[in-house]
Amino acid sequence: MCVYLEELHAGMPELSQPEKDQRAHALIRKYYELTYERDCNISTPEGAAQAIEELGFGKAADAAEWLRRGGGIQEVNDRLREARRSNIHSVPHYIVKGSSEPRVGGVESFGGAQDSRTFYSIFKHLTQ
Repeated sequence: MCVYLEELHAGMPELSQPEKDQRAHALIRKYYELTYERDCNISTPEGAAQAIEELGFGKAADAAEWLRRGGGIQEVNDRLREARRSNIHSVPHYIVKGSSEPRVGGVESFGGAQDSRTFYSIFKHLTQ
């Protein structure tokens, strides 16, 4: 549905980039609400499309039909290929670098949930 929202935004030149970003974040927050607070199944076209309508971004029926026709599959696959090329294998994924360094102590990026000591050691290295 994020790709669907991007397509909707393409037809709305009056929206600024910060407004588009706010709408994208609202969609993700709505998915958390639907999933964890309201026990909705967002893995179905109808469940995923429900968020679009509840936020007032479009009609759920249109979004569900877009999904059923395969909308967004190519874009998502392209983004997954790019993530693999960039050595991204988990969410969250962090890239930390100093102002003049392409890498931090040989660590360009790291992923997954990290202990606070990991962040501390990387940031400490940046200040040296």
